[in-house]
Amino acid sequence: MPWGNGQGGKLIGWQVPFRAARKLEQRQNWPAAARIYRAILRNGEGENPRVNFQLGNALFRANDLGEAERFLSRAVELKPGTAAWHYRLGFVLERQGRPELAIRHYQSALEVQPENPSWHYRLYRCHTAVGNRQDAYDHLAKALNGDQENPKYHDLVAAELRSRGPRWQEAQALERGLPYHEADPSWHLRMAESYASLSRHRQSAESYRRANALKPAVAENLFKEADQWERAGRTSEASAAFSAGVALKPDGEESRFGPGAYYQLKGNWDMASKAYDLRKRSRPLDAELHYRAVCSGLRDTHQRHLLPVPDTELGPHLPPAAARPPRQPPALLRTGVPGHVR
Repeated sequence: MPWGNGQGGKLIGWQVPFRAARKLEQRQNWPAAARIYRAILRNGEGENPRVNFQLGNALFRANDLGEAERFLSRAVELKPGTAAWHYRLGFVLERQGRPELAIRHYQSALEVQPENPSWHYRLYRCHTAVGNRQDAYDHLAKALNGDQENPKYHDLVAAELRSRGPRWQEAQALERGLPYHEADPSWHLRMAESYASLSRHRQSAESYRRANALKPAVAENLFKEADQWERAGRTSEASAAFSAGVALKPDGEESRFGPGAYYQLKGNWDMASKAYDLRKRSRPLDAELHYRAVCSGLRDTHQRHLLPVPDTELGPHLPPAAARPPRQPPALLRTGVPGHVR
């Protein structure tokens, strides 16, 4: 039979078990709380929006998403102006893999409380899931504007700008997020890469240096730092960073052939040629080093493949011996014309 109604400020009938269910929620006993809420609904409170919401929320916490959706939907039908209820229903729908419907309820929540950054973030996730990239980014930007100390939002904005816009915008986003990522080496690496793409080599090198200080013993990152110092015209810093990288990778090609080996592996033949020419001065009798210098100086890729090769392989940018064309007379290599010596 229905619960009785209290008078004179006393708890009305359904509020007594409702309060008991809320105490069970505090102990995270969601199934027991849900049983009480169901009993309240059966006993004459089926149109009570608060009880419907609490039951839906308890079922959500118990991971019964289908039933949670049912009662949360009923709650927002009965009382559509409650932002938090729309948010909870949107979250359940998102968890069910139904982002289009989730968007509708997140938007309803924001119509009541338009400045909630976490709700803008949920809309970013849902719009991303359905392929609405511009809407997704707009909500992500609003999330960041509403919570500028949230590292996650800075991270996501920078990633979005990297994939969708000019690299200078990514650099600005990374700079804004730096105060919240000072101790994160990966953040400094991202800044270094972004600066490098903008030819801001000194700033790139400084970011690599900070990353290497936070996470030492990564030879590749030290070589990248050296490269950026070199491009910035800071040869002493470049030499120090490269030497530190070689010390971590004593058996690598960089140890024997110097920075040219690093540039060759990256496919940067102009820088490789310059570095090999410098290296030859200290190793005048190293045949393979001289070969590398000649090879990297050739501007035509096909000519590099025609060059007679010593036994040692030179890395991924030259094919294995079995795949190379037949060896040609040296005169061809000097002039490109068989039999003609310049």
